[in-house]
Amino acid sequence: MLAGDFFGEWWLPSEPERRLGGLLTLEPGQEPQLHLAGQLSDLRRRLGATVVEHPTILGVTALGRPVTLVSAIESGGQVNLFVSDAGDTVVTAPRAYMGDHFEREARATFRRMDLRLSHLDSWFPPSPITQDVVAPRGRLRRTTLTLEPRRSVEVKMNFGALVFGHDSTSTGDRRTEAKFTQNASIVATTSRRQPLEWWLRRVVKPLRYLLAISTERPILVETIRFRPWSTNPDREVELVWANDKPVEEGREPHQTEMMVWYGDLAGRFEPALLGWFAAVDDLEPILDQFVATFNTSRSYAETRFTMIVGAAEAYHRERVGGTDVPKLVHRERMAQARNGVDPIHLAWLNDRLNNQPTLFNRLVQLCQIVPDVTKLMIGDDAEAFARSIRDARNLRTHLDVGGRTSVPSLRLIALAAQLGVILEAAILHRELGLDGAELASRVERASRLRRTAIAAAGALT
Repeated sequence: MLAGDFFGEWWLPSEPERRLGGLLTLEPGQEPQLHLAGQLSDLRRRLGATVVEHPTILGVTALGRPVTLVSAIESGGQVNLFVSDAGDTVVTAPRAYMGDHFEREARATFRRMDLRLSHLDSWFPPSPITQDVVAPRGRLRRTTLTLEPRRSVEVKMNFGALVFGHDSTSTGDRRTEAKFTQNASIVATTSRRQPLEWWLRRVVKPLRYLLAISTERPILVETIRFRPWSTNPDREVELVWANDKPVEEGREPHQTEMMVWYGDLAGRFEPALLGWFAAVDDLEPILDQFVATFNTSRSYAETRFTMIVGAAEAYHRERVGGTDVPKLVHRERMAQARNGVDPIHLAWLNDRLNNQPTLFNRLVQLCQIVPDVTKLMIGDDAEAFARSIRDARNLRTHLDVGGRTSVPSLRLIALAAQLGVILEAAILHRELGLDGAELASRVERASRLRRTAIAAAGALT
């Protein structure tokens, strides 16, 4: 993501002739911040409000790059009561478009997006590098390294197309050392221009979900670049925003450390991706809640436990459904329950005696979707596991103590991790069609959640 300090001049779209000098600061994970020499809004407006909001602020950097700040807040700084243009102003904005001017953000629509996500380099296989060593007699050995560009993978989507590929660079003295850097990226194109919100929800979010569940790690949007000009494809607009940055984890995960990587789907990548994007339309709030739990360093054990249980319950409701008892049995129960009940209470009775599956039943049925994974994580007694989850959830959510002592945090961590693996496997099995037995072997080898569950359970003994 673009970062650094950018000097330039700045103005409001309604007053293009009145320009102020200032410094725009861009830092990863932070909102763009602009320090101006002067005030954009007049003195009366500044004195009459704590902050002043500007839908857009336009600017040009010293190197001639156009900039648009949107939903900018003018606040702070110093005001000179005697000289209206004196003083300074601090402006913050949730996002900036680097590369073009838009008088209103509604006009910022694009047909192409270049996207880079964290861990995509490991998830999508890089281009192979071959080594050829020649050692003639009496002469120095010569080594030739050849980077063979891998063909991009294009998937035809309902909205246009997605292209997965790499760009490569080499640095260093090529006579003594060679360093190849490969950055995987995704290029999305549409048949019609779309605003930012559409791109984030319809393209970026499903891809982030897929990588997060595949790697069991939070996924950061590293760069988003738009190319709206078909006549000048070299020009681009980069989006800079206050994106959440996960904790640094050191080296990139290897494909053997992932639940799923591109190679698992290569033979049927297009139908798998189309099915995944369609599933996200139904599962977006569930996946939002579940994927948020992967960033375990930023939440309490109780919070993660509650979120995973809620995601599992919601996933069962959306994908499995069903009733608590057969409909005929429920009708007989309801008929007996209505006898002797005052008619004014029938509506209340019907609402209270619904036939929705209980949390206990939902968890048992969820475990049955991927029996190989379930057996690996909790053994053969799915009912005992579901009972433990239910009791701990009721204790946390409903304060249903009932004579029971509080659940230790390590126990909650273990239960959440066990249920998280089962839910993850169920999603990968149902939505991407991955084999349950193969998923169990992946869990045993690669799952970070499984290692978390083992560590937490071991600490309790």
